[in-house]
Amino acid sequence: MKEESQHPNNNHNTQPTKKRVESYLEKLDQNIFSIKPSAPFSTESNTNILLISHAMKLLNSKNKRIEKTAGGILELLEHNSIYSRKVGLPSNIKKGEYPLLLLLDCKDSRPYLLVRKRNQNVLITAEHGLIIDVQDNQWPTFKTTCFELHRSFRGGLNNIIEIIKLAYEPEIASINILLVVSLVVLIFSLSIPILTNTLVSIVLPESNLNFLIESLAIVILIVIASIVSQYLQEIIILRLETIGNQRLQIAIWAHFLKLPTTFAATLTRGEVYVGVTSIAKIRQYLGAGALKSVLSALFSFAFLGLMFNYNSNLSIWMILFILATLCIVGLMARQAIQLNKTVFNIRGRISAMSYELANNFLSIRSLGAEVSLLKRWMDRNTKLADNSLQLNMLEQSIDVILKSISRIGSVILFAVAVSQILSQPERSADPALIGSFIAFYTAFLAFSASIADAAANLTEIFANVFVLWDNAKIIFSAEIEPGWQATVPNQIINGAISFRQVNVQLTGMIKPLLNNLNIEIPNGALISVCGKKASGKTLLLKTILGLTPLKSGEILINFTPLKQLSSRGYRRQVGYLPQNIVLEPIDLRQLLSDNRQVSDEEIWSILKVTGVDTAIKALPLELDTELTKDGRPLSFVQKKLIALTRALLRRPAILLLDEFLVGIPENQHKRLLDLIRKQGCTVVMITTTEEELNAADHALLIERGGLRPINPTKDAVLDQIKRDWS
Repeated sequence: MKEESQHPNNNHNTQPTKKRVESYLEKLDQNIFSIKPSAPFSTESNTNILLISHAMKLLNSKNKRIEKTAGGILELLEHNSIYSRKVGLPSNIKKGEYPLLLLLDCKDSRPYLLVRKRNQNVLITAEHGLIIDVQDNQWPTFKTTCFELHRSFRGGLNNIIEIIKLAYEPEIASINILLVVSLVVLIFSLSIPILTNTLVSIVLPESNLNFLIESLAIVILIVIASIVSQYLQEIIILRLETIGNQRLQIAIWAHFLKLPTTFAATLTRGEVYVGVTSIAKIRQYLGAGALKSVLSALFSFAFLGLMFNYNSNLSIWMILFILATLCIVGLMARQAIQLNKTVFNIRGRISAMSYELANNFLSIRSLGAEVSLLKRWMDRNTKLADNSLQLNMLEQSIDVILKSISRIGSVILFAVAVSQILSQPERSADPALIGSFIAFYTAFLAFSASIADAAANLTEIFANVFVLWDNAKIIFSAEIEPGWQATVPNQIINGAISFRQVNVQLTGMIKPLLNNLNIEIPNGALISVCGKKASGKTLLLKTILGLTPLKSGEILINFTPLKQLSSRGYRRQVGYLPQNIVLEPIDLRQLLSDNRQVSDEEIWSILKVTGVDTAIKALPLELDTELTKDGRPLSFVQKKLIALTRALLRRPAILLLDEFLVGIPENQHKRLLDLIRKQGCTVVMITTTEEELNAADHALLIERGGLRPINPTKDAVLDQIKRDWS
């Protein structure tokens, strides 16, 4: 840069400058895929980055940062925290409809993307820095497993439209087909009153039997075609609902799991449940069924055009009547929305109360609080019953009024028609007049039915979505952890940990539980942390893991602020064993591989060193054994050793152990501590035994919110440990 500033007009510097610019652009291309590549990609790693970057573009995640890592494309997905689901290879990948699929060549594991374009499946891959389509006759043979890639929210949600876009934006082609089919249904429906007019005014007066039979045959064909079209319409709607629901559920939970722990701490579990379920219900109300209702209402104006064509005076009377009815329904619907909000909130409070009662049953009994709780329960249910009764009365009234549109309209229609005939008695026997009246009446019935159906559906939709959105905002208004932002880089860390004036204060507490911590933990050190019960030892581990926000100060991992690291990328390099081990109810192979590419040989080798391989081999299905919710058939000790095995399979840079040796026989303590020492990673363990204290490189004591080194004798600490665990 100095040379350029000193010699701005020197032509000899043009080439080096160009090379530097190209080098910079190439480096930028490798990290941020949304910029068009400026130079061909030659290595396998860069090719994989290009393909995954294109996949992110297809999934509308254009700001996702993609970074290199060792290994193949699956390791690239894992390293960049891109969610994928392992599934079996579809039997007919060329014709079926699937989410975005990542396929692997069975010969060399070359990656391909299966994309749906213009109602057909297209296979694409990356080659020489370009995304290319693979010709049908050049499709390779794929491995028996592939990986689904799904859309997700970009970090937050501001309005309901974003829910609809995520669920249905990739289905524009199907929605267009639905529009066409709905239009066909409309055309067939319009033909009925037109043919009726022709039949009554022309065919019947001529008494032509052949003409009559031909007309009836046409009517029958139209009815059959209309039924088939409506069936296709329902099939398309069912498909849209199913795919949209799956896509939205994945996005909801992906977003929810990125929220900070403080979010859940400020809400009851009942409130969280209501918030999450509200999002799915919004999608149900605003799904393809709502689109069908809106289309039906819009297309119904074609029937209104027919009505004006046959009798404009009668049409004006009918429009005035329907508008007056809809105004009344609108006022009643407004009251229903307010009542529905009250009912929904009361139900939410009752659900939350039910959940808390079920989880705190023994405490309630021991405090003798049953009577007061029962009174609160009855008061809320009584209030719910009163409001529900009012809401049901309003809803029933709206339903009765809408169903009466056709009936009351028919009475008005016949009254006006009779008055017109009485004023012109000479036209009473005119077949054309009779035919046009019957056709008008048929068109009116179709128009009023469509309007009533749309009004009923839209009233229900607005009444529920208005309320549900208030509850759904609880989830989407919460900011995700900074480390989950798409632009946060992944970094390979070592185990150096630094606390810089860290203060941690939990929600609801008056003062910090951890106060002004200043610690330097070198890479590879084994640290023992001691302290009285409830002194903040577990909180310290969760703070290192990034699960607890800081009131002030900062934590550095490998000299980088923790908040600037990718949350998943960092935690993937940390092994954490909490006090209470909870294992997912899946098979052992899935549990231990932890959604990574790990061979059975690697799993068995770590099981052997942790000393639980014999117990697993004794199980009939070995690694295919499915665990129950409480971890059976594993014992308490075996569950701890399995959790340690999973942590070691990650090859962690940092290992956090919370009272790990509790419940494990003493004759295994030394072996396990030696094993942990051999890993070479930084270990921070909450100490409960003398062996742990003696094995540590450094011992720290949490006391009055501070952290200080233990004096060399450690006698006082050992006495405290014995008192705590006696």
